[in-house]
Amino acid sequence: MLRCSHELPPRWTTPYKQLLDLHVIQKPLDPSTAYSLQFLK
Repeated sequence: MLRCSHELPPRWTTPYKQLLDLHVIQKPLDPSTAYSLQFLK
């Protein structure tokens, strides 16, 4: 199966923590709900 822009969770851990520490992200979020392919349907 070909995946477009598939990244492993550790790839996003550091930038996520940095954005949370800088208060760019106001509250923790579930990355599985942060992106949707709904517009492709």
